[in-house]
Amino acid sequence: ITTSLAIAEVSMQLVGFPSVQYAGHTIVTHLIDYGSTRFDLGYASAIATILFLIMMTANLVVRAILRKVGE
Repeated sequence: ITTSLAIAEVSMQLVGFPSVQYAGHTIVTHLIDYGSTRFDLGYASAIATILFLIMMTANLVVRAILRKVGE
């Protein structure tokens, strides 16, 4: 699950960074754009926090589903 959210590296290699009209923009490339290019660190921290919460929630949901299937 967490690896699927790290697809930004592939996106940046395929279409460049920033891509034409942000066509290959993902949430992680958005985070990289605001954190390291624009230096808007408060907004980048908020994006990172939301991304972390999404990853943790997805992890807990998948664990619960697998636990029910395993019984």
